[in-house]
Order: sequence, then structure tokens, then C-alpha cells
Amino acid sequence: MLASGAAALVAPRMAFAQKETIKIGVLNSLSGTTATSETTLKDTMLMLIGQQNAKDGVLGKKREAVVVDPASDWPLFAEKARELLTVDKGAVLFCCRISVSRKSVLPDIEELNGLLFHPVQYEGEESSKNVFYPGAAPNQQAIPAVDCFLEELGVEKFALLGTDYVYPRTTNNILDAYPRHDRRVPDEIYDLFLMLKEMTRRRGGDLSGGQQQLAIARAMIMRPKVLLLDEPTEGTQPNIIQEIGHVISHIKARGNVAIVLVEQHFDFAWTLADRAYVFDRGTVAISGRMEDLSVDTVREQFYI
Repeated sequence: MLASGAAALVAPRMAFAQKETIKIGVLNSLSGTTATSETTLKDTMLMLIGQQNAKDGVLGKKREAVVVDPASDWPLFAEKARELLTVDKGAVLFCCRISVSRKSVLPDIEELNGLLFHPVQYEGEESSKNVFYPGAAPNQQAIPAVDCFLEELGVEKFALLGTDYVYPRTTNNILDAYPRHDRRVPDEIYDLFLMLKEMTRRRGGDLSGGQQQLAIARAMIMRPKVLLLDEPTEGTQPNIIQEIGHVISHIKARGNVAIVLVEQHFDFAWTLADRAYVFDRGTVAISGRMEDLSVDTVREQFYI
């Protein structure tokens, strides 16, 4: 009786543990041409799942890794992804070191309304409500590297190399087009910021004090439609504040750029603005066109 009673107590606990696991599909090639890089991703996922389970899992439930090897076969990725979602009932998939494998599984993921984490860099130019893309796209990784070559290292020519598949082809196309844009600083920028020409070879982090306001020049080089200036006078010496005011006035007079100026320097903001909004604890206390506002009333509210 004691033995059977003990068995009766143990069996439900085993059934509960099996029922309450959250299955995580880990779909990475452990054999074939891409196994070297994808095996590391599988090992990382198992390590993270183990760490979470050691802390009582998620919402009190243990996570269970279902590891599948699609053997570097792109069509097989799609087949195995569908199995993980429909047969194994995976709550989410971590998959696809290579972009072509992500492209292969995407139609099935979207059809079944599954959830996919693509954990490494990718080429961009894709967006799906069923996919998380935490890795860097070219504008976050490759393009900053090109900027470093061109602007800081003075490199004028470099080669674009890559394996013949979607990620290298797409990224190389983006980079091939990128330097062809007009990267020349317009003469009017040099006219507005007289110190800029002598600083063109200086690193941005080496600028100090008011010279950091040359960030306005960098923004104007991009030919924006809207220019947002967040307290440009903060920590700046009076003569530089005056120069910034002249620059803003010049940009304003051109009439092709809307300027949003957030500023605590009252006189500076009052002389430049066409319309004012004074905030008090996140609420608009006063607003209107400058000709309709009393400078004394606004100043009083400004300093409350």
C-alpha cells in the first residue's frame, strides 16, 4: 500500500511538469556547410534556457528546447519550422543564422501566425509582424563602417566582397549606392559656420563647448524638412549663443525648413520664434503666435 501510494503521488507531478513546459523551437544547422556558425547559436540558446529554468522558468513554467537540425538545407528549414509549430507546438522559434533560411521559413511562419526570432544581423528590406529582428541592419552596421572609412580614415576606394546569397548581395547593393550620394558639404554650410572648414578632419568627440553646436551644420547637410533643436544654448558661452541665433535666423529666412526649438533661454527663444508654447509640468500653459502674446505674461509663466 505504501509503495502504490508513493507512486500515486509521484505520477501527477511528472504529468504536471510535462504539461507546464513552454516549448522553444531551436532551428539551427548542426551539420552541413553552415554548421560551424549555427552550432554556436544553438549552444547559446540552450545555455539561456538552462539559466531561465534555474530561476523557475517563465511565469512559473519551465522552458523546453526542441532542437532540430535542418542540415544547411534551405527548403528543409521551412518543413522543420512548420513541424515545430504544428506538431511540437512550439511557442516561439529561434532560427536562421543565414538570411536565405529566414526567407525560406517566413511564408510558413506568417501562414501559421507563429513567432520567430532572427537573432543575428540581417540585410534589412524586410518587415513582418511575426518576426523579431534584434540584429543590426546595414544602416546600423555596414554604413557606419563606410562612414568611418570615408570620413575618418580617408579611404577613397574599397572592395565589396561576399558569399553569393541574399545577405551579401543586398548589403553590397546598399553600400555600392551609398557613397554615390552627394557627400560634399554645401558652401552655404561653410558660410554659416566659419570654423567648420578647418575642423573637417577633426573627430566629433574632440569638439568641445560651443563647437559642439556644429551638430546643427551636420543636420543641415542632410537637407532636412524639419530641424529639432533641443536647448542648443545650454552650457554655451554668450558669443557662441549669438552665432547660433544668427544661424537659426538665416535658416528660418530661407523658408524651406520648419524649426522646432526647445529652449529655457527666454530672450533667445522669444526673438526667434513665430509661435510659442510654454509648458508647465507637461501641460501647455500658454500658446499662440508671437504678435498675439504679451512678452511680460509669457516671461512670468516662463520663470514660474
